[in-house]
Amino acid sequence: MKRNFIRQVAMVICLLFVFSVPVFASSSLTEDTRVAPSQLLQSGGDTDHGWYFSRVANNPSSSERLNVYTSGMPVSGTKVTTWSGPVENTHVWRVSVAISGQPIEISPALNRMLVLDANRTAMGTQCQVYTKANDLYADYAITLNSQGSVIGMSEPVTMSLPPRYNQTSTVYVTYTNVQTSVSGGHICTWNSSTASALNNRIWYFTDVNWD
Repeated sequence: MKRNFIRQVAMVICLLFVFSVPVFASSSLTEDTRVAPSQLLQSGGDTDHGWYFSRVANNPSSSERLNVYTSGMPVSGTKVTTWSGPVENTHVWRVSVAISGQPIEISPALNRMLVLDANRTAMGTQCQVYTKANDLYADYAITLNSQGSVIGMSEPVTMSLPPRYNQTSTVYVTYTNVQTSVSGGHICTWNSSTASALNNRIWYFTDVNWD
């Protein structure tokens, strides 16, 4: 009896370890063309495809893309990072707008009940996804800010939220040099323009063959 109990405990520990390590599912997703922000701001967003973001400016050849940091289905509170390597399902995001224009909502394609969200308790909190139905509009209504032409990349943008609570100035989705606990990506935060280099706040949208 005791031996069976020990065996069961060992199995549970192994399962917890496996599911705690982000191993993103392989896929046949391919990059298509870069997308103009004006196209994303059309009413209804893009109805046929997902979108993923790729960091630019500091390292335009980097394969790191905006990513929900999970090995399975993202849930409310899942952190947002970058992740390197081939395009994966966790890289794919959907953009939606209630009417033509700004602001927009950005959701992981794997769970569109969630939105890219800011924890407003302090400056520099890590980006996360959160259940839209339980969220405050000001914490996920994102504005795209065109950055013109940056080092040959077309249609780069920053993604910002207005000041609220302990984030007393406009904050931006910001790439950091802090690596994820599993090597392969970097943490993304909500930071002000004075707390981060512009190059770390610039992204571009790329179409992807998400069905």
